[in-house]
Amino acid sequence: MPSSEQTGRLTAEAIVEAAVAIADRDGLDAVSMRRVGADLGYSGMSLYGYVRGKDELLEQVADHILGEVPEIDSHAPWDLAVINFFTALHDVLLRHPAAAQIYTSRPTRGPNPARHGRRVLAVLTEAGMSAKTAVEAFIALSCYTVGAALYTTARSSADGLYEPGWIGFDDEDDASGDALAHLWEHLAVRTGPPQFRSGLEHLVAGYATEVAGHA
Repeated sequence: MPSSEQTGRLTAEAIVEAAVAIADRDGLDAVSMRRVGADLGYSGMSLYGYVRGKDELLEQVADHILGEVPEIDSHAPWDLAVINFFTALHDVLLRHPAAAQIYTSRPTRGPNPARHGRRVLAVLTEAGMSAKTAVEAFIALSCYTVGAALYTTARSSADGLYEPGWIGFDDEDDASGDALAHLWEHLAVRTGPPQFRSGLEHLVAGYATEVAGHA
């Protein structure tokens, strides 16, 4: 356990905040107990008095980052509330790309995921969705949001990268005679927040149609 003089500086909160800073600056792979300890002026072993290991530390990093997402507005129309919540989540994941990586690699437990999950599900069920549909919608919207954030951040550091190659267009192709050639310039535009929100609105609109059908 840390000595009494160390506890004035080394805390669980300080450890998590240092890990978040490292992940933001150098990427998730740079986060280790030794690196976090060094940034705080301690040995990596000193951290084990506050966190059991790297897996728990990453879980706490994800929880900490999700704490930046504002609460869903339960007083707004349900569809707008859901769109705004997941847009805010997407914004946070773009600021902290490591969080999206953590969410796709392990279950995320903690007070912030639990609180947000319960409140979003409450908004969906109060809108008229069955429990089954509400859970399905929550998972679909969460996967879309995390996936879109991963997609965007993966390309943000790739100068000159464009999208047509993945569907068969590349620099050596002459797409002028292709039936899809007119889509080239649109495919070459990187994805980002406006495109994300448009897709999100379409997803929510699909569930809104289902809710209206059961009203």
